[in-house]
Amino acid sequence: MQLKKTIIIVVSLIFMSCSTLHHRLMTPEEKHNGFESFEFVWSTIRDKHWETPVHSADWDSIKTIYASRVMNAETREAVRAALVDLISELGKSHYSIIPKEVYANMELQTGHLANGELGIMPVILDGRAYVRKVNHGSPAEKCGIKAGWEILSIYSEHIPTTLAQVSREFANKSWHDGVMMALVESRLYGKVGASIKIKFRRKNQVIKKKLICAEKRGYPYQWGYIPEMYVWTEIDTIGDNIGYIAFNMFLDPIHLVPTLNKAMLNFQDMHGLIFDLRGNEGGMAEICMGLAGWLVDDKNYYFGQMITQSDTLKLVVNPRPVNFKGKVAVLVDQGSASASEFFAGGLQDIGRAKIFGSKTAGAALPSQIELLKNGNAFQYAIANYITTKGEALEGCGVIPNVEIKHTRETLLAGRDVVLEAALEWMQTQITKR
Repeated sequence: MQLKKTIIIVVSLIFMSCSTLHHRLMTPEEKHNGFESFEFVWSTIRDKHWETPVHSADWDSIKTIYASRVMNAETREAVRAALVDLISELGKSHYSIIPKEVYANMELQTGHLANGELGIMPVILDGRAYVRKVNHGSPAEKCGIKAGWEILSIYSEHIPTTLAQVSREFANKSWHDGVMMALVESRLYGKVGASIKIKFRRKNQVIKKKLICAEKRGYPYQWGYIPEMYVWTEIDTIGDNIGYIAFNMFLDPIHLVPTLNKAMLNFQDMHGLIFDLRGNEGGMAEICMGLAGWLVDDKNYYFGQMITQSDTLKLVVNPRPVNFKGKVAVLVDQGSASASEFFAGGLQDIGRAKIFGSKTAGAALPSQIELLKNGNAFQYAIANYITTKGEALEGCGVIPNVEIKHTRETLLAGRDVVLEAALEWMQTQITKR
């Protein structure tokens, strides 16, 4: 029997790199549950996927191949490996098999036992992890950690080696760097008061730090089978006439929506507005469209459409009674996924915003998560997303109007070159007013 469903439009990139922890031989009951899980995964893709080839004889022949692997599997790892290979035939994001052991572990890591953080925001540059930003007042700032430092190890895990393994697995995927960034970020969480040992490289000097986790910023939010996450916002002004809004997910409507609405009302008289969606993994499309409503004054705008086997749903933007009329910039990077891509790409398509940064994850599919009979969790896409220009974001991502990337040198110099470029453009536009 399949259990409760969860509809999501957030890509849990870290799930994509999960692997099981044990290789014990299965009992007869576990073998039976494993095959029933395979049947469910195969038939769900056949019944829910929007592309014609999945419904063809090819998908039937694929079933024969993988059914044999599952029936001959002796361990749960072998069953999962077959399921992972099956969904990999699609070459799409938002498909993953989350092992029971890892799923339980992630609930610990990202739930109440991982209610702490270090305040380090990572970035992937040429396959290696660096500190992009250190949050103000965080344990990392208090320990003197600076942007531009390379993250060499966390506890005993050699991060460059781990990233190299992930890089090989996702070499041809647009969300390649996003998975690596999510993996590093997940290692930087722990229980409040717990210590995390990290080895950094600052230029040619290796530095060892022992950091104590402080309470995560933001509010905890748990949705269906997605482990509890903390949703935070940063609202600020830059100079006298530019508003700045950053947040990490389009989730937690109870707290996030009023915060965004208040900020938009306060920024009505600003000349420019910057949305910083770097590292934003997505969330609810409703929040995305509601926020966009503050930026348009016409009822005829929409941010593309979701296409299922039988229906097409337009993502309509309804204007607010009052709307922001100044210039808009959106900052994105490899960790910007799903709903954040809808927002950035949608505003770009209608000419309402200029996008700065690096290409987004290209992981732009609405999906569900269900528990399988063998205890694993199955995430699968239920629709395709097509932009107003008739293009799919999946596997492509949003290409910024101004592509600009950090380098280790600019980070070490304390610069945020993406924000700088957006501010320079915005000040130029304001001067022309």
